[in-house]
Parts: sequence; C-alpha cells; structure tokens
Amino acid sequence: MVKITIAALDAWRVKKALITGGDSGMGRVVAIAYAREGTDVLIAYLNEHDDAKDTARLVQEVGQQVKLAPVYVMLACDEALSVKGKKTE
Repeated sequence: MVKITIAALDAWRVKKALITGGDSGMGRVVAIAYAREGTDVLIAYLNEHDDAKDTARLVQEVGQQVKLAPVYVMLACDEALSVKGKKTE
C-alpha cells in the first residue's frame, strides 16, 4: 500500500499547467479543477474555439489566468519524435 503524505501532495501543486483538449469534456473538468486549486492554465485545443472560450471564462470565474492555444498537438508530437523525416509508429 502506498502512503501519500501532505508533502507529496504539495509537490503536485503547481502554479501553471498545460491542459490538452481543455476546450471540452474531461479536459475542461481538469482545467477548472486546476484553476480551483490556484493554478493558471494554458488550454491547448484543436479547433473548437467557442468551447475553448467557454472553458476560459469558467477558469477566469474562479480567479485564475488562462490562455488559449489552438494547436494540433499530435502534429507537434510527430514532428518532435520523427527521425530523419520519418514519423514514429
């Protein structure tokens, strides 16, 4: 059994977080949860601009800063992990 101490939990309390898919669904829930714990968030999303703006409003309502980043994260991952121009499988 793993014992989690307060010190260990404090290590997870960060001031800024990048949330992928934060425009809706579970990503939105995570973004708001982090904000409620005092974390500013950067929300990366594909193209649901209105949904992302709604999430940003909810984050701001709990008093945290938020930035939106419309980006195709998987493309960035493919580019970062490619070797000699070949995508990783």
